[in-house]
Amino acid sequence: MRTTPLLVVLSVVCAQTGGAVARTLFEALDPPGVLLARLAIAAMVLAVVARPAVWSWTAAAWRATVLLGVFSAGLNMLAYLALSIAPQGVVVTASFAGPLLLSLAQSRRPADLLWALTAGTGVVLLGVRAGHDVPLAGLLLALSAGACGAGYIVCSARVGKVVPGLGGLMVSFAVGALLVLPVGAEVTVRVWRHPWLVAGLVAVAVLSSVVPYALELIALRRLPTRVFGVLMSLQPAAAAIAGLLILDQRLGPVPIAALVLVTAASLGVTRPQQLRTAADGTDMHSRDGEASRWMGVGHSASDDAGTAGKTAAAQAVGGRDPALLIVFASTRYDYGQLLDGVRGEAGEHTAIVGCTTTGAIALGPDAARAGVVVTALGGPGLEVRTAVGRNAAARPQEAGADAAAGMAGLTKEHRAGLLLCDGLTGAQHEVVRGAYSVVSAVVPLVGGCAGDDMTFTRTYQFHGDRNGVEVLSDAVVGVSLGSDAKIGVGIAHGWQKQGEPMIVTHSDGGRLYELDDAPALDAYLQRIGADRSLAADPQAFQDAAFAKPLGLSRRTGEDIRTAHAADLEDGSLVFIADVPQGALVWEMATDEEALVAAGAESCRQAIEGIDGADAAGLLVFDCGIRRARLGPGGVEQEIAAMERTVPGVPMAGFYTYGEFARTRGARGMHYLTVVTLAVA
Repeated sequence: MRTTPLLVVLSVVCAQTGGAVARTLFEALDPPGVLLARLAIAAMVLAVVARPAVWSWTAAAWRATVLLGVFSAGLNMLAYLALSIAPQGVVVTASFAGPLLLSLAQSRRPADLLWALTAGTGVVLLGVRAGHDVPLAGLLLALSAGACGAGYIVCSARVGKVVPGLGGLMVSFAVGALLVLPVGAEVTVRVWRHPWLVAGLVAVAVLSSVVPYALELIALRRLPTRVFGVLMSLQPAAAAIAGLLILDQRLGPVPIAALVLVTAASLGVTRPQQLRTAADGTDMHSRDGEASRWMGVGHSASDDAGTAGKTAAAQAVGGRDPALLIVFASTRYDYGQLLDGVRGEAGEHTAIVGCTTTGAIALGPDAARAGVVVTALGGPGLEVRTAVGRNAAARPQEAGADAAAGMAGLTKEHRAGLLLCDGLTGAQHEVVRGAYSVVSAVVPLVGGCAGDDMTFTRTYQFHGDRNGVEVLSDAVVGVSLGSDAKIGVGIAHGWQKQGEPMIVTHSDGGRLYELDDAPALDAYLQRIGADRSLAADPQAFQDAAFAKPLGLSRRTGEDIRTAHAADLEDGSLVFIADVPQGALVWEMATDEEALVAAGAESCRQAIEGIDGADAAGLLVFDCGIRRARLGPGGVEQEIAAMERTVPGVPMAGFYTYGEFARTRGARGMHYLTVVTLAVA
């Protein structure tokens, strides 16, 4: 967003004002004491404001947050010690060395490298004057603070991606306070003796921690870290001004020259970018294909529909401006109230789509109980177009084409289509054919068929925006995604062929009449070691069919098909999807270990598809029958295996009545399969 640099500037002003106020307290409280109070107060303020659901965090989120707390404590402790013996402008200018090195390491543009070297020249000037205008000890402490500052920038960007809202910031402050406690505990005694110090410490906490760090965390979700690192070089100018106005610190000619060089470097990086933005009207943070896309996930198990929708959406959005909200919901909710809660968190241009499920997928200890999962996608470099295809049962190809119509409006190089289809309409393979007819042959199509908690009665699809969301049935909701970075797709199922193949000698769509010229029901029952008494009990037959599906031979492996019913009169088997006449089919078998491994393999393939780029998040479409086969314990293992494959990456999805995954050709309907979409 174009206002993002202003957030960084406001952060700089607040931080340096807070630093100057902190320096005035060093005589009454030593630097560690001031820092301890600052971090503790800031943590308490954010605990009230953010109220983070830390119990739902992943291990990767905890690791990133704790590491942020370590770097934050190191940065500020060293900076405060330097500030106690050196002018504030000098300290902050020298500590820019860390962000400078970060910019040098990440820069790909010659102009950025030139400006970073210019800022480095300013830091070298300070070294030349060490022992004269600048105390050597203060300079060394400030340079060490800069090293921690580079780590802080990287960790803060990571926390912004894996932890929603300001919860990560609050916990990092608490971690920092615990680290400083051994050397700063005496502050409690002194504050008890001099209560007037409390007001100063609160001001320091708010100005130095709460406001600037919150603004920086928001900015890092939208800016590349190298751009953020050089923008922060405005700190020296702000520090010199704060030191002059609040501390009456006057700098000599050489420190001023160093400060001017650093500030000029900052202007050199940002000014051309602003001119280009004004000229072409594009988002300044999308430049050079290095846009920072993000994905957030929220979930709720609340029985109140409005509360569940609002809570899950707020967690996913985390104070950002999403381009897309995807809602995966249980059938137990009042959809109007649920979606009203979601709409309250949407932005002016946010699209809202979704469907009902056979179970939602998310990370965290309470995710398995979630009745609704909301995924938010946004950030520069991401395009979103949505459309709806109606009357899918009567006109599946046309509905698929209608749902994919938004693809024509995309301008980004990398594209993918997301389809959310009614799971009970039948002929979903024709939906894929219809969508394929209007998209490029190289554009992947992924998604899933909506469920209804395995009641097979009616499924629902959602489409709209913050002004209203339509609740549909017999529809296909399409999302056309465009991105500056690659989009990866993974497909795996974990089933293996058993025995000799059979030939489909007579079929019509999803009705299989003959296998090897024999009634399909008899041939299938013989293959699995059963007789017609099994087919007389619909539930028993369905359970057996779920455990023993058929595999269709494809060039890329096997497509799984599961019989949902049997007709004792004509000896046919009924499938939701087509079973083409002339196809080779096998009895398929699996075990829990193979099913769990398939989930991880699908994620691995999707990540492989983005060619080493950092993943913003994963969308997972997993078959509801796989979920039933795995059971609660197996599902937990599968989710854990996925998380181990892509540690720290947000993940969300749902259990489906069928999965879409077309990467080439017109076919792309799957069952008992895991399909994963990775967004870089």
